[in-house]
Amino acid sequence: MNLKRLTGLCLPVFVGIFACTESKDVVEEIIDETPDLEYELPTIAVDSIDSYVRGDYSISVAFSDYQSDILTLENIVLNHEGKQISEGVINDETSKITFEIDSKTIKDGITNLEVKATFEALEGLSETEASLNFDIEVDNYFPALYVGNGYSDRNYDNNYSRRTEYSLDFFITDQNNNQISEIYNSAEIEGDSVMIEIPEDFEGQTYNIVRVEHYIDEIYGDTSEEPYNNNNKRNNNSITIETKHTNGESNEFKFRDPLVEKSITLAISKDIEDYYVSGYYQSGADTRSESSDDNYNYITYEKVKVPISYRNMFMDNVTVFSGEKYATVLLSFMEDGDTMKIEQNSLTDEYVEFRFNEIDQEYFHMYTFGIKGDQEGFLSSMETFGYEDDEKFYKVRKPLNSDTEIEYLIIATKYFDGGNTTVRTSGRETPINNYRQYITKDNFTTVNTSDKIGLKSDLVLDNQTRRITLSNNTGDNKDEVISEIRLYSQQDIEMGRSFNFDISSLNNSILNELLSSSSHDVSYSVSQYDAASNSHLIDGSFSINWSDVPTPARVQRTTEHYINHQRVLQ
Repeated sequence: MNLKRLTGLCLPVFVGIFACTESKDVVEEIIDETPDLEYELPTIAVDSIDSYVRGDYSISVAFSDYQSDILTLENIVLNHEGKQISEGVINDETSKITFEIDSKTIKDGITNLEVKATFEALEGLSETEASLNFDIEVDNYFPALYVGNGYSDRNYDNNYSRRTEYSLDFFITDQNNNQISEIYNSAEIEGDSVMIEIPEDFEGQTYNIVRVEHYIDEIYGDTSEEPYNNNNKRNNNSITIETKHTNGESNEFKFRDPLVEKSITLAISKDIEDYYVSGYYQSGADTRSESSDDNYNYITYEKVKVPISYRNMFMDNVTVFSGEKYATVLLSFMEDGDTMKIEQNSLTDEYVEFRFNEIDQEYFHMYTFGIKGDQEGFLSSMETFGYEDDEKFYKVRKPLNSDTEIEYLIIATKYFDGGNTTVRTSGRETPINNYRQYITKDNFTTVNTSDKIGLKSDLVLDNQTRRITLSNNTGDNKDEVISEIRLYSQQDIEMGRSFNFDISSLNNSILNELLSSSSHDVSYSVSQYDAASNSHLIDGSFSINWSDVPTPARVQRTTEHYINHQRVLQ
């Protein structure tokens, strides 16, 4: 409150007596020293929230202590992406505010919510809104099931073999192998994503996706070579049960990303009189043309393949051989329209050599990868091998491509009674040592009883995939029937041996018989696998396979190098 004191006026002092000041008339302002009032809004705290939110859900918040007799709450709301999804209800007894939400209106995954409280304007209150942001994980649907276009058409027929009757079906079970979704045929959902809602009574975030596959492979022509072992027909039937997480990636079944095709030309000098060209070119002779001029013979490869992604993809490469010398060209690592000239001085007789002493049931393979920037790929036919003085040797050719690096991969396999263990060692510099760091069976514990199956380990390594296979394989050497149940997991497996699902609608009597059987042959496998690049890890990665029914350890040596190359990607 402001008061004014007047001076220079006559004021009554006593009755009838007046006193006057002699100063000039001045108005002096007197200011009250009492400060203005200031108020602060309360802070908001959210009560504990479950690790995931599913279906209808309640979220509670509370204010910190504040002057509720002075500050008036007008409203409090819950927002998602700037839109209100719920209005708070105050509990008069606890003073907590509750929001009821339908989480199915929010996209699955980690998302951010905002609590916003608005108070009535008041003198001394600098702002009228208080807010709190926090994250929740919404988990109402299993990861999408996607089958790429053309994936279901896996039948083929060529001059050597054919595949017929291919079928692929999917469904979902809980961790107790109870079926909780309908069966989806891959051909019927091809090109679409299927979203399967998590049932209300489903608990946790771990589930199984079950894949049922059937096809018949027939081999004709010369069947004397491995890996076919003279089997003319194989009736393949499998159930694959893979443990997944509801907040994981989508379940995609599709072919590898498309390949880039480009045209590359070799210009071979006519100074090289006696030569031949061999190598690995995927597109076939009908996409290759030849021509010549006075100085060069030209070979143009019109459809050289380059993968957009995936490390373990075969890269096109060819070699010009002349006498004891050669010139190797990595076609896939060249630019579209490039020409590589091969002169007499391009030929070399230099190799990178590796030698292995295979002892005590060991077997070594040597593989070569090309690397240029972010392009990596497997180079078939880059090396030759043989045995000399009880040693296995590999001679790897050096490419002409100056801008491409070579990575060498050694796969060492040691056989033991009932199984084998493999370790991969790679490097770009030679020599490569320490390639015998085997993982042994002692690192794992298995469970195999009438009601439970399991595979556990205290081995701490990334990207481990565990697999248990239950099988009843029948048939003679010419007509084999294969039926398997495969259990996959990134962690320890411990699962009941009863499978509570019905696949009778798939008309696969072989698998129905397998499911009803109380006795199976059991085998185990653990490997390191890089899901991101869809390939086995290279340096230091391992795999180990064994069976509860021991079989004699043996080493199979073959002179068919191409077959071994095919197996590196298995």
